[in-house]
Amino acid sequence: MCSSKIAPELQETIQSTLYATITYEQFNGSLKELHTGGAPGPSQVTANMIKAWPESTRQFIFRHMSNVWSTRSIPSWFKDKLIKLVPKIPGNSDLENMRPISLYEIVRKVWTTIIAKRIIKLWHENKVLHPAQYGYTLDNGVQMALFNTISEIEGAHKHQQSKFIIFWDIRRAFDSVPRNLQRLAWQRLGIPSDITNWFVDLNTDGSSYVMTPL
Repeated sequence: MCSSKIAPELQETIQSTLYATITYEQFNGSLKELHTGGAPGPSQVTANMIKAWPESTRQFIFRHMSNVWSTRSIPSWFKDKLIKLVPKIPGNSDLENMRPISLYEIVRKVWTTIIAKRIIKLWHENKVLHPAQYGYTLDNGVQMALFNTISEIEGAHKHQQSKFIIFWDIRRAFDSVPRNLQRLAWQRLGIPSDITNWFVDLNTDGSSYVMTPL
């Protein structure tokens, strides 16, 4: 179970790509792609504020983040999050209808997005993930799963066949994945251990702040 899922040649390709230097142009491009109007993290620094940074500030932040990444260090504020309750059904503020979302610092999201895009692109181009994996993949969103399900239902109706669907509604599915299992899964898919540990540790032992009023 612990053996790598990929060939040694692909492992080397993934490592060399992920270890490649993140340039200022890539960082600056990621800043420009920020969606304005999003909710900020604990510091309340918004995407609008960041997009308004002058060139000197962008260069300074880039040098700081490059050092953080090259040393695989994690500033304490990287781990902090602001918890906000959002209604599942708009307009319904009953407590059982509210779901918590975690808001992290935008600079953290900008940097991790650069690395995550590299990983997703590598997995996609080398067909590492199973074709039935719909979420968080390129050219294969969750809407395709819906289309396939509808197609199966229509086919069963047309040919008078029996089809059985199992629906699993796993409560807090993403929150309940053990850290060690996350590390195991990433490393089996070719991600170097230092990068795997860095990503997993981002969400370990941080401080949580609850936004009020809810």
